[in-house]
Amino acid sequence: MNANDSRRRRWLVGVALVAAGCGPSRPEAVPDDAISIQVSKGSYVWSRCEAADAKAARCWIWNGGGVVLEAGLFLPLDGGEAPSGAELKVLQRRDNASIRQVTLQNGRVLAPEAKFEELKAYYDKHHNKR
Repeated sequence: MNANDSRRRRWLVGVALVAAGCGPSRPEAVPDDAISIQVSKGSYVWSRCEAADAKAARCWIWNGGGVVLEAGLFLPLDGGEAPSGAELKVLQRRDNASIRQVTLQNGRVLAPEAKFEELKAYYDKHHNKR
């Protein structure tokens, strides 16, 4: 078998797994209601958020091994009020995004309170909000 055959076989196996609905394995430390998020090809994190108060949501981000990367209060980078429970639906695919923030299905982005100012400056710069 040459290199091209090997690549083709791996690609076909990958397509078959996706078609069968197989995603990443959930680490034991990650709750069942956490969402897997593909951050790059073959790389996943897990995220879960719940309503906390009018200014923030409480979120957790785990790496693919189940280690907590971020946990605590997350603030909306758009400066608005915290999303309600119904709005806290985590976006499942997020190529080339920061694994230290949470992107919701409605397009809003939440950042950890402890890193908010740093991430907000970056967000504003790249979204033409100076």
